[in-house]
Amino acid sequence: KTTFIKHFIGQDIPSFKIAMEPSTKNFHVIMSGKDERTVQGSVLSQITEFPFSGLEKFGSAFLDQFEATLCRAEILEGLTFIDTPGLMGNESQNEEKGYNFIEVARWFAERSDVVLIVFDVHKSDISSELRKMLQAVKPHMGKVRVVLNKASEVDLDHLIKVYGALMWGLGRALGKNSQVPKVYVGGLWTETDNDKSEKSSFEDEEELRSELMQIHKNLGLKRTSEMIKRLHRLKVHASILDHINGSCPRWRA
Repeated sequence: KTTFIKHFIGQDIPSFKIAMEPSTKNFHVIMSGKDERTVQGSVLSQITEFPFSGLEKFGSAFLDQFEATLCRAEILEGLTFIDTPGLMGNESQNEEKGYNFIEVARWFAERSDVVLIVFDVHKSDISSELRKMLQAVKPHMGKVRVVLNKASEVDLDHLIKVYGALMWGLGRALGKNSQVPKVYVGGLWTETDNDKSEKSSFEDEEELRSELMQIHKNLGLKRTSEMIKRLHRLKVHASILDHINGSCPRWRA
């Protein structure tokens, strides 16, 4: 995920740690700023101009593992990325986080425009914690996109097998009558053990980039749509209350 974000930003972030195994331990926000600096979670949750005040409810254990990097990048003028901790198959490792990871993921999913779930072509199995996370974001499945990364490192036959297994695993994890989100295939791993830069030749990457770049352009329409949904819910709520009020017996002294 970290390399994926670095690829889209188009520049190196000193606070990024890239490794073959999941290495991101914090929820890491990458957002636009005049000067490059890192802001800790306890401070982020207190700054009213940032939309993170609601994260205080997850406690100091989470805030200690929450941070933001502000940097100058053109793409960040319309987008903010959240790099999440990698999901490992070992349950004991996940429990050591000290906070409810699934609930935090749900909080971010509710407020995000797009949720990207990145799989490594060499390790595309779905762990038990990932299953829980998929169920948590299931109400927001319309926002979810799946990226099958480092596809350029395997041949076509192997890629087809991995792609098919991933689609089957996602369908099983989401349950019956659930639509599997779109899977983008790409080779966004730009740094290898030999420190060689590898350019992607997959059209899916350009399609995904185009979709992400449209987010801030469609922000006004999204906010209008959200307001209409809230007004519909308010109207239903008012109708229910009116019905209850009309059905209740009236007592007179």
